[in-house]
Amino acid sequence: MRSLFALLINSTFWVIAAALLWSLSRIRCSNKGSGDNWNIPLKILSDRRIAFYLLLGACLNISFAILTGYINPRDYVQDDIAARQFINHATMYPKDLPQTGIEELSQPIAGSEMLKRLPGIRKEFKTISDPPAYVNAHPPLLGILMSAPIAVFGLRGSFLFVSLLSGILMCLSLLVIIRELFGTRPRIELYCLAGLIFGWFPVSTALRGGQPSIAISFLITMSWLLLRRKKSLVAGAIIGLAACIHVFPALLTIYFAARCRRALVSAVAVVVLLSALVVSITVSHTFKEWFETVGIVSNYFVPKEGNL
Repeated sequence: MRSLFALLINSTFWVIAAALLWSLSRIRCSNKGSGDNWNIPLKILSDRRIAFYLLLGACLNISFAILTGYINPRDYVQDDIAARQFINHATMYPKDLPQTGIEELSQPIAGSEMLKRLPGIRKEFKTISDPPAYVNAHPPLLGILMSAPIAVFGLRGSFLFVSLLSGILMCLSLLVIIRELFGTRPRIELYCLAGLIFGWFPVSTALRGGQPSIAISFLITMSWLLLRRKKSLVAGAIIGLAACIHVFPALLTIYFAARCRRALVSAVAVVVLLSALVVSITVSHTFKEWFETVGIVSNYFVPKEGNL
């Protein structure tokens, strides 16, 4: 039912499907070839009515995702617990993570009586008591960074803060990419592009989870921009920061090793410095427990022989 509802409000899907079908029909009926017909999708996506529909659909998708995430921030609670453990100078990877997560999720929800009347929302309240993930495989730096907003806003308030920050960073990433590659574009095109991206259901899923993926994408985008402007040391440092928040951006150091050694040096240096900082302000076995949880998650999701 959730997937069906997501498809119904997925404005990106319907606009792209209509644009492609219209383009194909014009190409089949035209005797002039396909030279100019592939511009039809661009014309459709530059129409003010389409822009309005895309932005409306994006608002619906994002509002629904953030609302359900606010009620039941199941994925986000792992980072919340890690941050609280750091504040208390305890291990950031407690063995009783599921039970602690249930206790965090059971906190009172502002406006719960009104929210329970909304369609598609009631079942979120029914699953709050279900245990969240049993381990947290996020690097310890993420929990340290999250300790400030969680100490100020609490579990659900900090979730809303992270969602707002993620939305702003995604907008900035889009503007950086468009202006760097295509120069200044008409506002209507930017509105349509924003509607396409934010109306795409996987983006709202990322916002609902409160995960750092969008922030990491912004850091990678900024590193790309700085590389294009020959500022390789800063570009590498940004990737080092991203790798300490979530491990996968470290793969970009392979590219740096082949194409930009200065960026490689600064990326490795930042990883070493931030890791030393984490060691100095957390309990002594933080990294050991993090590696153990990463191993548990890897064995669960990658059990196949020969899977690289």
